[in-house]
Amino acid sequence: MRKGRQLPNWLDSFERVFQNTEPPEKYVFWVGVGVIGGALQRNAWFDEVTFRLFPNHYIVLVGPPAVKKTTAIYYGVDRLKKLEGSVEGINIGPSSVTWQNAVDLMEEIQTPSAEETARTGVALRDACPLIFPAGELGTLIDFEQRDAIDFFTNAWDSPDTFLKSTRIMGKQNINGPTPTIMAGTTPQWVKDNVRGSTRGGGFISRCIMPYANRPRRTIAYPSEHIKHDHDAILSSLEHDLAIMATLRGRFTMEKDARDFGRSWHEATADASFKKYIFDDSDNWANRRFAHVHKLAMVLSASERDDLVITLRHMEQAVYHVDQVHKDFNSVFALMDQRPETKPMRDIAAFLQEKQNIAVTELINHFRMKYTKREITEVLDMLILGNNVRKQPVNVNGPGGGIVAVMVLSWVGDMVVL
Repeated sequence: MRKGRQLPNWLDSFERVFQNTEPPEKYVFWVGVGVIGGALQRNAWFDEVTFRLFPNHYIVLVGPPAVKKTTAIYYGVDRLKKLEGSVEGINIGPSSVTWQNAVDLMEEIQTPSAEETARTGVALRDACPLIFPAGELGTLIDFEQRDAIDFFTNAWDSPDTFLKSTRIMGKQNINGPTPTIMAGTTPQWVKDNVRGSTRGGGFISRCIMPYANRPRRTIAYPSEHIKHDHDAILSSLEHDLAIMATLRGRFTMEKDARDFGRSWHEATADASFKKYIFDDSDNWANRRFAHVHKLAMVLSASERDDLVITLRHMEQAVYHVDQVHKDFNSVFALMDQRPETKPMRDIAAFLQEKQNIAVTELINHFRMKYTKREITEVLDMLILGNNVRKQPVNVNGPGGGIVAVMVLSWVGDMVVL
């Protein structure tokens, strides 16, 4: 089953490399998913008669500056760069490209050299896998260009052919475009650029957008925390990626995995379409089936060569996709924040961090920033919403006696951004 692999699970080993570094764990996981998808290219797929899914992903890490998005992206892509030129189909594209240039690059990929054509008899390859790494999504895709959005939207599905026709270049027919995107961006960029049909349309629903608001930990000098086997793990990661690039064929599912997928899909689809008012994330949620099965393929390839999706792979895929769904809502909640809600965001975040704090201390902290009315209204709403409990607590007074102090305790599970 393993055919010479050096690691029991590629994603677990990739996480080991980052254990003592700053990028958040969810960033590391999804970059690893993108890397494996890039290695698998269009050579392995999940086929269900009326649709076919490939393991390429559009991974967009979202967070404020200095959360180490770019660190995770390029450390992952570097594993693939080590194989470029020696492993067929590993093609690393630029970090900034027009959609027309992307099509041109794919045309080059699908056209073998004259020597290769003479040797193999292949005049055109049947797939154009291309990996786009970008520290900032905005340098890769111009969201003001409808044609660019449409191209990447269509290419995510990796159709058998993509036809581009222009007056200058004429017709360009691309076989099996299979782009993988690994990019980062900030909530502010999303707010400024993802609007209207782009926000509710097909491209964003095809993106995996894990959100983090701080690094995993603070480390000034990573070299002081690198383990002795670091280089050996990197070598094994690259070795096993090369093996994954040789996998060919259709993924199958074990019976219990298929039973689980059927039950999960029926339950989530019914819940979504029975709603009368749809959230911004519903376009994304309605594509969860595709995201789950794309991820399940990667989870299988991470540890085995037989292209079999097990129940565990499906359960893990649903878990990780559900977490991304929560993050998706968080990102778009940031987009919708109004100035008048700032007191609520600030005070709730402060309480969530402190967990327990005296009312007087909270008032002293915010009294130069917000009015008494603003503070009171926020506390009333948090108490009514069962996010905060207000109760007297006996403490030692300054004179030695016992005094009662009103204390606010955070008890809710609301995520504050």
